Amino acid sequence: MGKKIHIELTEKAEKELELLKQSLGATSTSEVIRVSLALTQFLQKERIDGKDIIVRDNEEKTDTKIMW
Repeated sequence: MGKKIHIELTEKAEKELELLKQSLGATSTSEVIRVSLALTQFLQKERIDGKDIIVRDNEEKTDTKIMW
């Protein structure tokens, strides 16, 4: 079992976390955080490796480069 931590969230962040939990079909807040960390780690690695992150809207036929 992992380490337990205590965090304080704003009401807005708490609602967003719950929405993510529902949309991901996650069974726990911990699962949402693990998925979010994995995605962030992947995106960070790609950025460090000099790659562009592009979101393609197939309906609108547009691409958006994600920068951070």
